Amino acid sequence: MKKILLVSLSKNFGGIERLFHNLFVNNVKDYHLDIITFHEKCAYQEDFEKEGYKVYSLPSRSKKKFAFSKVVKEFLSEHNDYDYIWVNTASTSMYEFQYWGKRLTNAKIITHSHGTESEKNGNITDLINSILAKLNYKKVIKNTDIFLACSKKAGIALFGKKYSDKIILLNNLIDVQKFVFNNDIRHDIRKKYNINDNKFVISVIGRLSNQKNIPFAMEIIKQVAKSNDNVAFFVTGDGELKSFAENFVKEHSLSDKVVFTGNVLNVQDYYSVSDILITPSFFEGFPLSVVEAQSNGLKCILSDKITIETKLTDLVEFLPITGGVNIWVDKINQIFGNYDFKDFDKRKNYNKIIIEKKFDIKDANSLLKEILN
Repeated sequence: MKKILLVSLSKNFGGIERLFHNLFVNNVKDYHLDIITFHEKCAYQEDFEKEGYKVYSLPSRSKKKFAFSKVVKEFLSEHNDYDYIWVNTASTSMYEFQYWGKRLTNAKIITHSHGTESEKNGNITDLINSILAKLNYKKVIKNTDIFLACSKKAGIALFGKKYSDKIILLNNLIDVQKFVFNNDIRHDIRKKYNINDNKFVISVIGRLSNQKNIPFAMEIIKQVAKSNDNVAFFVTGDGELKSFAENFVKEHSLSDKVVFTGNVLNVQDYYSVSDILITPSFFEGFPLSVVEAQSNGLKCILSDKITIETKLTDLVEFLPITGGVNIWVDKINQIFGNYDFKDFDKRKNYNKIIIEKKFDIKDANSLLKEILN
């Protein structure tokens, strides 16, 4: 059995965490997985441990600014029996795992690009990170055996066009059948939150972070609520901007219209509750939520900064995030004005398209065997 070290999973129940949960819990049995997290626990830790996988919590770079390389070196010196070291990243910032992995183990190094940019804070740290990214780029490329990406755009963003022919795409696989539209679940969850079946529900699903452009999403919610009484909003997820979002809702007297669910393990159910998913991100590699939503037959309005590869069905539409929220509000109002609250049969058929496009977790074994040779 081949042994993999996965670097890293966060504590958030986000797309990357769901992807590896989909891959290695109850699906792929030909590999043993160990996981590094830079939090006390990672998302789905109990599920991973039930499978016999180990989760190691290491101090993050922010906690060990000048000793992070030593942390990685010591870990790989003690744990050097891996066949693969699989580094999840959107930048070159984890280069120590590629660098020391090559020197201290016989593992093949997988660098898996999940983003088209890195988050920026508009301060001196961004400049420092930009310089470091260029300095570390050669270390990443030189020490990578398998160039993996969730989309072509994400791969080129990290590895560069020069290496585009080396990039292998790994689709963001989901358990398609879990996401098929379910009207009973729709009714039950709406009842739980006192939302009637004929309310138009707009959802934000994912990590509440700068990358996801949460202030823009909140402004959309405010403007749509102004012009429509028969609407409600679900914000499903957690992150550093959750407090901002909650305060925004209170300040604009929207508390009776907006439901904050936090992280949920049954995220699939919240697509059935919804009538539109909005994702106005500044950048994305390939958001898993959009695959899940399309499998559910849910209409998706996405930022035009998100790769066109996410458009697996006719449910996806791209809008600009420059110039304000009005174009988003107009589009939502247009869809709302023509919405049929009884015609849900067609939503149940979109999962077949997702299966045809090879995004079903049932394809995981064959895909991994092609990649891990």
